[in-house]
Amino acid sequence: MNAASYKSERQRRGTLKGVAALLGKHWTTIARRESGEITFDREMWLALCSLPLRKAKDPRKGTNDEDQAQNGRA
Repeated sequence: MNAASYKSERQRRGTLKGVAALLGKHWTTIARRESGEITFDREMWLALCSLPLRKAKDPRKGTNDEDQAQNGRA
C-alpha cells in the first residue's frame, strides 16, 4: 500500500476527477496521495478499492450488428 499502488488502483476505477468526486474529495487530494506528497491510511485505501472497476473499452467497438444498424450499415 504505497503511492504507486494507490495510483494504479485509482486508474483501474476511473479518471482522477471522477474518482475524487465519488470519494467526496478534491482531485488535488487524490493527486497528492498518488505522488506521495500526503500519506493515506487503510480506511482511505479501502474506500478507493470499494469503487467499481471501470469497464474496459471494447477494441471491436462498431463491429457488431447493433452498432452497424445504428450507423445505417446493416
